[in-house]
Amino acid sequence: MNERRYYRIEVLTDLFGTIGILRCWGRIGVSSRSRFDPAPDLGTALDRLADLARAKRERGYQDRLARRAMHIVSRDLDFPD
Repeated sequence: MNERRYYRIEVLTDLFGTIGILRCWGRIGVSSRSRFDPAPDLGTALDRLADLARAKRERGYQDRLARRAMHIVSRDLDFPD
C-alpha cells in the first residue's frame, strides 16, 4: 500500500463569492484530483470541514498546517519561505 498520499481540505470562496469546501487528494509526486462542494453559509462549511477532517484522521491521515495558513494564524512567528 502506498503511504505517500495526501488529502487537503480548505474552506474558501470561488470567483462568484460562493462559500464551499475545496478538497484535493492524491499521491505525493503525482497529479492530484480536486472537488469543490458549495455550502449555504460559512458555519455549515466549517462544520463539514471538521467532519471530513475527523473522518480522514480515523483513516490514518495526520494534520499538517500549510505554511500560508501558519502565517495567517500567527503573525508573531517568522517562517522561512
